[in-house]
Amino acid sequence: MTSTGEAAAGRATTGLAAVPGDLPGADLVVRGIRALRSGETTVEALLVSVGATRLRAAGLDIPPAPTLPHPPEISLYLAIGADHPGDAFPLQCAHPPTGQFRTGAGAAGEDRTMRTRFLLLTTPFILAACASDADPSSDGPDVVTETIGDTTVVRTLSGSVWGGEATLVPEVSIGELDGPEEYLFGWIFSIAVDDDHNVYVFDYQAQHVGVFDSEGDHVRTLGRQGEGPGEFNRAEAIALLPDGRLVVRNPGNQRIEVFGPEPGQTEQWGYPAGGLHSGAPLYTDANGRTFVDAPDLSEDDLVTHLIVFGPDGTQVDTLPDPSSEYEPPMLTAERRGVTASGQPTRGSTAPHLPFSPAFLWTVHPSGHFLTGLSAWYRIDLPRACGW
Repeated sequence: MTSTGEAAAGRATTGLAAVPGDLPGADLVVRGIRALRSGETTVEALLVSVGATRLRAAGLDIPPAPTLPHPPEISLYLAIGADHPGDAFPLQCAHPPTGQFRTGAGAAGEDRTMRTRFLLLTTPFILAACASDADPSSDGPDVVTETIGDTTVVRTLSGSVWGGEATLVPEVSIGELDGPEEYLFGWIFSIAVDDDHNVYVFDYQAQHVGVFDSEGDHVRTLGRQGEGPGEFNRAEAIALLPDGRLVVRNPGNQRIEVFGPEPGQTEQWGYPAGGLHSGAPLYTDANGRTFVDAPDLSEDDLVTHLIVFGPDGTQVDTLPDPSSEYEPPMLTAERRGVTASGQPTRGSTAPHLPFSPAFLWTVHPSGHFLTGLSAWYRIDLPRACGW
């Protein structure tokens, strides 16, 4: 029998289960479990729902999550954003109706602000602390699988399918420092791999594409410097279409070069490159569409957009580049001096602040955009039907 004083000192109780007192955010977990049992959808309840798998693995009795229009992770973020918008980035979906979420009776003003920020900081520690109870020495991995909406989440709590530490061993190496010309690379700009594990390597310096089989042996070379069909002029990026054709962004020649699917077959798809050269990737999707980053010539300033080609080379759409309201911090450095003739000089540079968050995007095989800001710790895939 444990006395009341002993329980208060080491455990936080919920009435039906005990939460270890040394668990980060134990009081939040207690309030969340109580809210779930009473059918309330509070921020604390959502926090516990997010960490339910690991909390249960730690031996806690966690009630089922409430029925919500979004997965618990998104609902938690929306609730925090509704409570205190300054503490959360906006999501790409509508906020719930005002009043749908609350943080419990009596929460208001500065206390609400502090608790919201504490929730944001505490969530990863709660999950980490629960995971630390797993036994890493047990045979095989301890895997938990759960379904959230149309997404299956598989978490490895401990162990490994390899039974210990795994070491990556190179199987194929392509390229030599001193050898046949087809194995010498100048400046590798873009790489693609087909379903047969053939590797396509675009060399910007040589302006050609080397094709190598799955063993790393040279098969053929596509393209060369020039302006004729199948030739490159400051080409930049490559990608593969579902039928095996290789597409090459070739802005110097104002076109896309298409190779295959049969050896010796080439096509040219023209587009207004406007002298724009960049290191941006070339994108394709499972429907055979090609997404080409190009300047929007209707704008006075340099603005880029995506020209979408169908499988037959027809331009089917133009799309704005994905964007974010996030503005990365800049680091400005000024330089002042005097020329040999005594004239003052002044200059400045403003690069992005090192290690600051960055907004990134790519094209999903379905043709939708995958976007993400590293500070969010998530990837967004917006669709026409919402989340």
